[in-house]
Amino acid sequence: MILFDKLRKAVSDKIILTQGDGLKARSARSSLILASGVFFERVVGLVRNMILARMLAPENFGLMAIVLAVMAVLESFTDIGIKQSVIYNQEGNKKEYLNVIWWIQILRAAGIFITAFLIAPVICRFYGKPELLNLLRISFLVVVFNGLTSPCLYLLDKEFRFVKSLCLIQGSSIIGTMASIGLALYMRNVWALVIGQVGQSAVQCLLSNIYCPFIPTLNFDRKYLREVLSFGRGMAGLSFLTVIAMETDIFVMGKLLPSAQVGMYALALTLAQQPRFLFSQTIGRVLLPAFAEKQNDKTALRNAVVTILKNMLLIGVPLSILVAFGSKIILSVVYGAQFSAVAVPFTLLCFATLFNAQAIVLAQVYIGMGLPYLHRRYVTLIAGLIVILMYPVIKWFGLSGAAGVLLFSHIIGVFMQIVWMKNVIGIRMKDYIYCWLPFRLSPIRN
Repeated sequence: MILFDKLRKAVSDKIILTQGDGLKARSARSSLILASGVFFERVVGLVRNMILARMLAPENFGLMAIVLAVMAVLESFTDIGIKQSVIYNQEGNKKEYLNVIWWIQILRAAGIFITAFLIAPVICRFYGKPELLNLLRISFLVVVFNGLTSPCLYLLDKEFRFVKSLCLIQGSSIIGTMASIGLALYMRNVWALVIGQVGQSAVQCLLSNIYCPFIPTLNFDRKYLREVLSFGRGMAGLSFLTVIAMETDIFVMGKLLPSAQVGMYALALTLAQQPRFLFSQTIGRVLLPAFAEKQNDKTALRNAVVTILKNMLLIGVPLSILVAFGSKIILSVVYGAQFSAVAVPFTLLCFATLFNAQAIVLAQVYIGMGLPYLHRRYVTLIAGLIVILMYPVIKWFGLSGAAGVLLFSHIIGVFMQIVWMKNVIGIRMKDYIYCWLPFRLSPIRN
């Protein structure tokens, strides 16, 4: 009865919190909207993978994993945080600012596509897989469609209008899912995945320009250009380092291991990262504009970070332990009996995801305060650890070694983030340790 009363009170508090026009109310409403929408999207994606895993051989997913990893690295190489700059800048909603954003992203997309098209043969020779050539070149169209996306789409997050954003993104995701499954019925190869991916990006680009139209002009506002480039200098290399940290395992496996093993690992990784993706696309998207609005109130930021981490661990730790005991059953049910062979890597990846989700919270603090270069320090650390350790560990321990490197790197990274953040918002290691205690309130200070 006591537990029921506490649960009822918690639900009641959440309902009250969503009422009003303050920052907390807007953040709470946005979190609920995003949670419901993204959860639906994740379910659709999971069902898609469950179906495709039974229609396509694992090596097809291995080839697709390499394609996505290469595309992510190339796209991240020149990423300067365009969306983040719109959200952070107080004048990011002005047409002149968005015009600068449009031209930067379209020129960037064109440069990436041309470069990627030319170096595709080199990538194929490196992996010894000539079949990658056309797969890569067609997949690079995703970069073009991303560059043509309306910059007004970023205003939806800035202004907490997440319903419209969800409709655009999830609508294209559902269409891409249907296309992949339909094509897989006939093609039975990796092209079903590639065409589905490109089609999803094309639909999202089209919908963004229909529902969030923007007409660019040739008038370049130099003031806003300087502001975008100034913010971009802080973000420069951050996305690239992040992708290196997240994709090095796939790059190394693609060279050392058969495509079938890479494919099973990639699907296990996708499943393990579902909670992190759900968090980053719901709470994480709300945190950036919320932290940006409170960027000068360090006490509020510190208290918010401790509270969020406490609640995250209260849910994440039991869930990760439960997955560890049932990993073989989970993989067999979701993807098929053959995928139980990656149960150990899957378990390690789930715990790595728990720490990676915590890093998302801390990253939003840096970016929301206009200090993205401080987050780059963390990403540089884990990217360095992963790059140094991944090759020898995979060679000695295979897939489990790759997952173990990710877990170790994320643990070290989060603890170092807490140490460094003491000088930014005053959070202490003691505050973080208390977040791991399930029945003790965190020592939030005023």
